[in-house]
Amino acid sequence: MHRLHEDDLVGHVLAQEDWDIVSFPAIAENSSIVFERDEPFCMIFPLKRGFVEEVEPEMRALETDPEVSEAYLAWADSRRIFNTELQLAGSPAHAQKWQKDYFRGKVSFGTAPADHRTKVKLREFKLAQ
Repeated sequence: MHRLHEDDLVGHVLAQEDWDIVSFPAIAENSSIVFERDEPFCMIFPLKRGFVEEVEPEMRALETDPEVSEAYLAWADSRRIFNTELQLAGSPAHAQKWQKDYFRGKVSFGTAPADHRTKVKLREFKLAQ
């Protein structure tokens, strides 16, 4: 796995939520991997076929959009401060544990999406016939 730094995406996500890191070896020689009943063993994230191919990625320097640049720098500073204070027992950050802004749909600039959701109720799996 690559580095986990607060300024990269994986480091940011892992710092924000209670993620489990699961590592499956490519080859398991002389051993068995056993999953207990009802134990989660994967995450399925379905996407409509062709969706990824429809994305038109674009790269540009952060500085080309002053509003976004300013918001990012403010966020990065707040994360550094929060992560430093997180290590201090009794600090507000230590009591808070994680900031949850994106989870709550809060944004530091622009408008939060009106349809932001924190929970999705999926249908129960049916046994195939």
